Amino acid sequence: SAMLATIFLDSELKGAHHIGVPFFSGIDGGGYNGNEYFITEADEYVNKPNIDPTPRFSFQHPHILLCTNIDYDHPDAYASLEQVKAAFKEFMLATINRGGKVVYCADDHTTSPVIQGLPYDQLYSYGLSKSADLVVTDVVDNEGTTSFSASFRGTSLGDFQLRVGGSHNILNAAGAVLVAHLSGLSTAIIARGLSEFTGSARRFELVHKYESTYLY
Repeated sequence: SAMLATIFLDSELKGAHHIGVPFFSGIDGGGYNGNEYFITEADEYVNKPNIDPTPRFSFQHPHILLCTNIDYDHPDAYASLEQVKAAFKEFMLATINRGGKVVYCADDHTTSPVIQGLPYDQLYSYGLSKSADLVVTDVVDNEGTTSFSASFRGTSLGDFQLRVGGSHNILNAAGAVLVAHLSGLSTAIIARGLSEFTGSARRFELVHKYESTYLY
């Protein structure tokens, strides 16, 4: 979500974002510049534990839903991973029924079964998997920086540079690229925005460096 907000803030669109960190890439976690888009995070946690089991993301009505992964994060609210998966599937189906799109990581083995049976023409996948709609290739993962190439359904989208490291960030960036592409942003704007993303506060944030020692 922070990557997407960085990309969209670098575009000509005027919108708003609400990210669950104090700041990212030197940008406040929340901001408003217009009504052309709104980027926010979604949470599968329940509305009121032991009272109202409605997942909180059920109150959100996205035009594009990006699911990076599904995991068993809230055992106090869900009895099993299967219940979590069922909540996600219901959220995805509701999004599609309202005419929205669902973007998901093809490399996440927990998510792949959830999308089974959903309308194919409104599903879009990304990942290292060659069967994904957006395929990531030519990954170079250096300390603190990464780069990769991407193609969408056989058409090259070019090369992308990140100022953060880690394979998880490559996949997150691929998801952001796909959502931005589906939103109509040019490849040049997407690549420029990603290159300006420097990470989010409290998420692998570099606190101190002394010689070859890094404290996160």
